[in-house]
Amino acid sequence: MELEDAQGIIETRSGTWEWKVTVRRGWPKSVVTGKRLRFKDPVNEVNRMSLELEMEIEDLSEEAVRRLSLLPLKRRFEDNSGAVWIAHPVEDDPALRDESAGRISLHNLVRGTWNVDLPVGRTLGDMKNEELVAWLEGAATEAAKGPAAI
Repeated sequence: MELEDAQGIIETRSGTWEWKVTVRRGWPKSVVTGKRLRFKDPVNEVNRMSLELEMEIEDLSEEAVRRLSLLPLKRRFEDNSGAVWIAHPVEDDPALRDESAGRISLHNLVRGTWNVDLPVGRTLGDMKNEELVAWLEGAATEAAKGPAAI
């Protein structure tokens, strides 16, 4: 099977994800390979993650997909009110990301943009959607206290 046709279903700590490798044809900003690994929640299609494959990979094992799912460059999720949020690491350079807590940027059309820290020992890709929403609500409480609190 060609890598471009690679797809499957994977169980991770953050839930069940349908994954697929896509090719970004004709996009000049495409990172090295032009291939993207996408994850979609089969229960709620709003919940998605994606990352660029920054090196040529012959084959993706289940373990490789699981490891890559921990560090998405973008994650989209829905809060309890139905609002859609997009989260991504603040650092654009993948070499600056690691598997520990990091600073992320949260975007919502109504509520704006916040830069916040993930809980210690967690990554954007290992949190369940319910955990992200609960964490977001905690961040909103801190934001209500003023900009210095975030």
